[in-house]
Amino acid sequence: MLRRLTVLLVVASPPVVVRALSAAVDRRTFGLAVSAAAVVPVSSARAETVPTREELSKLTKGYQRLQDLLTNWETLTTGSCRAMTGTKEQVVATNAAGCDFNPLKVQEYVGYKSINDPLFKADKLMLRAVPLLDPGADVDDYLETVNLWAEKAQMSSLNAYTSSWGEANPNGSKGQVAAFLDDARYDVEESAAILKKILTYLDLPLS
Repeated sequence: MLRRLTVLLVVASPPVVVRALSAAVDRRTFGLAVSAAAVVPVSSARAETVPTREELSKLTKGYQRLQDLLTNWETLTTGSCRAMTGTKEQVVATNAAGCDFNPLKVQEYVGYKSINDPLFKADKLMLRAVPLLDPGADVDDYLETVNLWAEKAQMSSLNAYTSSWGEANPNGSKGQVAAFLDDARYDVEESAAILKKILTYLDLPLS
């Protein structure tokens, strides 16, 4: 389904800055269009200082926070929806009337809000950890997994940001806020799965 949205992409250095204007673009097409900006440079992976266990513990903490976000998604991102049953179909169909949304909360959990977030620039930490991989590990697959993490974490942040502009866009509504927030949730779910794989590669605990 096409939705009214214009996206101005300014790519200088990660994270990508996105501002909503007005044009017809499919939400998933939008996602594919910006994902290329998430490619992680891997040429200097081995040249960086090997991270300490304390640094690596941020990945475990970040994974736990992603699980908390997904478990408490409605409470953290949508607040209360008055006179609603909570089903996705009804939220979208009624333009999510009565719902108070906080989509930017997602950015705190995927490392795009503050330098103090456990997953802030997590991809760089993951690359520095390459020398810690088991000798028999598939390094190419690990690096590809890091690239996927960077892409999905970025998309989580972008969809959350776009969701926050849902009502401000021409013909915007809370229904659009809810729809983009739902996309962000899908990206967070995939991000968590990818991060779990990276933790396994590095023999780090999940909790």
